[in-house]
Amino acid sequence: MEVEEAYTEAVNSIAERHTRFNNGASMNKIIVYRQIETDDDMFLIYDKTNGELDYAKKAAKNLNAKLVYVVAVKRRSSRFFGASMGNPRPGTVIDQDVTLPNRFDFYIVSHAGRKGSVMPTYYFIVHDDLELPPNVLQQFTFQMCHMYYNWSGTIKVPAVCQYAFKQAVMCGEVTKMAAGKKLR
Repeated sequence: MEVEEAYTEAVNSIAERHTRFNNGASMNKIIVYRQIETDDDMFLIYDKTNGELDYAKKAAKNLNAKLVYVVAVKRRSSRFFGASMGNPRPGTVIDQDVTLPNRFDFYIVSHAGRKGSVMPTYYFIVHDDLELPPNVLQQFTFQMCHMYYNWSGTIKVPAVCQYAFKQAVMCGEVTKMAAGKKLR
């Protein structure tokens, strides 16, 4: 099965379950969080021959749903300091001065640092049909960092990203195979 077909099938399955469990109400909003390790992995989202963003847009269009596609960059060398040169408090959002003026992007310090300086996660929105106010999407993103069942506090990325990572690791361990070329 091709990646695009698998993506469309997964979205349609989720939409079908949503309709069934919500008294026939169809899904009209989709927010996708995609975690990448570094900025160098952006080709996964934008590549025209196998771009995930295009798959998400097609799936949303087929469902007549509005799409927000958020990329979370986990490993960046940015560090921020709070009052008295300590770590910023969890929930701190940085969306001015160090962000790019021509795109909707922000940093969130989602968890308290235990040792050393805390490393914030960088988020940028590559597609936004909902046109949510920045503070609403920032708050929602921070709340998603509290939703991971395996930890009582917050985690560095939204829970859906951590679940996807854990599932990928588990599938790799079970099948004992490397990911196909299109998934790398």
